[in-house]
Amino acid sequence: MGIKEDIEAARARAAELGIGGRPVRPGQVPSVGRKVHYVAYGVPGKFPSVCRSADITEVDDEGNVGLAVLNPTGLFFHPIAHENGPCPHDEDGKRGGSWHWPERVGP
Repeated sequence: MGIKEDIEAARARAAELGIGGRPVRPGQVPSVGRKVHYVAYGVPGKFPSVCRSADITEVDDEGNVGLAVLNPTGLFFHPIAHENGPCPHDEDGKRGGSWHWPERVGP
């Protein structure tokens, strides 16, 4: 399979999973080990809501992901089976408690 077929397969899988509802960059399908951003909730007046680096640690058949989030004070784990449910994907709103793909930097 060539690169064109790989890209088409990645897009088809993302569409199957209903990820994002917008065009998918090549290879933009959640898989274990991928780097993403987790949006920390923050604490009003004390800590702002900011993006943190995270690794995908698990992916289920519906496209839900479990994360290991890197914080300055230590690791935070948000498994798929979290008490509040899986970590939601929020590419546009970037609300607290969600994850999104890292922004592209440069040209």
